[in-house]
Amino acid sequence: MTKWWSNLSAREQWLAIATVALFVGSVLYFVVSPAIERLDRADSQIQRLETELVQYTALLNRRERVDREFAKIAEDHSVEWTAEEIHDGLRREIDRVSLQNPPSPDVVREGGAPGSGGRVVTIDEIPQGQLSDAGEGYREYQIGFRTSPATLPNIIVFLRRLQESPQALRVNMLDLTRTSPDRNEIVATFEITRTVVDGIPEDVEREAQLLFAGNLLENGDFEEWDGEAERFPGWVNEDSVVRASERFVTIGERSLQLEPASAPGRVYQEVELTGGETYELEFDLAATGPARVRVLDAETGEPLEGDVASSADERIKRYAARFTAPGDNGAARRVRVPVLEVLESDTVAYLDNARLIQVR
Repeated sequence: MTKWWSNLSAREQWLAIATVALFVGSVLYFVVSPAIERLDRADSQIQRLETELVQYTALLNRRERVDREFAKIAEDHSVEWTAEEIHDGLRREIDRVSLQNPPSPDVVREGGAPGSGGRVVTIDEIPQGQLSDAGEGYREYQIGFRTSPATLPNIIVFLRRLQESPQALRVNMLDLTRTSPDRNEIVATFEITRTVVDGIPEDVEREAQLLFAGNLLENGDFEEWDGEAERFPGWVNEDSVVRASERFVTIGERSLQLEPASAPGRVYQEVELTGGETYELEFDLAATGPARVRVLDAETGEPLEGDVASSADERIKRYAARFTAPGDNGAARRVRVPVLEVLESDTVAYLDNARLIQVR
C-alpha cells in the first residue's frame, strides 16, 4: 500500500485524497444526517408525549372533582320538572343569593332557616320565563328581572353569587343604569339562563359512586380546614404542625403540609375496619426529605403490610398499597391509616387526594 501510494504523482495523490473525502462526506450526508434528523424527531416526539402525559394526568386528577360537582348539580335537576317548578326553584335561589348573609344551598333545599342581615340587592318582581329544549340531556329556562337601586359593590357581589350558584346559572345580559347623576345608586337589569340537566346518566352515576362514595377516609381531599384550631377535621397530628397549602395540589384547592416539631412528626386518621377484609389505600405524596406512609394497628401499634417510602425529589407522586385489617374475621378493629411520618426535622411533606376503599 505504501509502495502504491509512493508511485502516485502528487496530482494523483491529491485526487485520491479528494475522492476519499468526497466518499466520506457522502456517507455522512446520506447516512449520518438522516439518523441525526430521526433522533431530533424522536426527541421532539418524546417531549410532545411527555407534555401530553402531564396534561392528561392533570385532567385525570381533576376528574373526581368534576364528577362530584356534576353529581351535586344533577341532584337539583329532574327531567320531570315543569316550567313552574323550575321557576319556583330559581326564584328561591335568587332570593337566597340576594341576602346579606345567605345560607348554604343545602339549608335552603332542606327547608332550613333563612339568612340574616338584610339584602345586598332588592328585587321587587321576578316574572315568568321561557323554557326551551336546548339539546339532548338538558333544557334551558331564561328569565329577566330588575333590581331596586343599589350600590355598585352590592351589584358585583350579587353577580358573583349568581355565577357561583349550584343551579348552573348563566348571565346572558347585564345592563347598569344610574338613577341620577348626583347619586351612586344603580339599577341593574339581568337576563339569566338556568340549565336544567335531565338527571345523571347511569354510567356516570355508577362511576361517581365508585370514585368518591366509597371513600372510608374523612376529609381525604383536605378541603375542610379549621383555621382556629389549625387542623384538618378528621385528622390527628402528633409532634408536628400541619398547614393548608397550595403546593402539590392534585384535587380541590389545598393540600396538607406537614412540618415536624420533633422527628419523627406524624399525621394520621383512625378508622374502624372489618377484621380479615382487604383494603386499598391511595394517596398523592411529595416530600423534601425522607418520609413514609404506614398502616398501624391502633390497638397494638404494630405496623401492617403496605408501607410506602417517599423519594425526596420534591415531585408529587401517586402511591397505592393493599393491606388486610387485623383481628378476627368480621370483627371491628381500629386502624390508623394512613400514617404519614416525616423522619427528619428539616423535611416538609405534602399529602393530598387520600382514598381508602374496601376491595370486593
